Amino acid sequence: MKKTFKNNSLVILAKEHSPSILTDSFLIKSGICEELNNLKADQNILTSHFSQIVFENGLTIILDPNRFAVTSDLSNEPFVIGQKYCKAVNLVVGYAVGINFDVEIGEYDVQGWFHKLSKNGNECVEIKYKSGNCNITLKRINNTSALVNFNFHYDLIETETLGDIKLNFVEEWTKNNEIVNTFLDNNF
Repeated sequence: MKKTFKNNSLVILAKEHSPSILTDSFLIKSGICEELNNLKADQNILTSHFSQIVFENGLTIILDPNRFAVTSDLSNEPFVIGQKYCKAVNLVVGYAVGINFDVEIGEYDVQGWFHKLSKNGNECVEIKYKSGNCNITLKRINNTSALVNFNFHYDLIETETLGDIKLNFVEEWTKNNEIVNTFLDNNF
């Protein structure tokens, strides 16, 4: 079996994110960006309803009024950026955090595995994992490969501001990464 981590992402759901905040000066001052010459300027969008920042290394930040999302295949980078963002916009009220992993499984009898899990032969199987806060979705690519998405979710106290979040995103990413690897090793 071959496993390839495709994307790590952090999603922060909150009330009243301000997408237009993702200016050059905000990116530098918050520590999200050390320099601006590593941005793909032709792919960046900055409006009052939606913003997207794309870096040369593939890291992407998306911000709309209800969601801050960082995606990358660069280990823990989205989670480091998420902590910096929360510190910079510390008065925004949040209501949930999601830590996600996409893993491609290859060189494996995916068809047999789906047949075992899915009573009706579905191309997509959803599993609630024993940790309680994790949903796992398996999508068949072909008979020897599949995409496995792990979504760890954390509800926040309704009055908790992003600056008050006690959750350390990097520590949770590390812990969840171990859960992902254990699940894959035990099931594939």
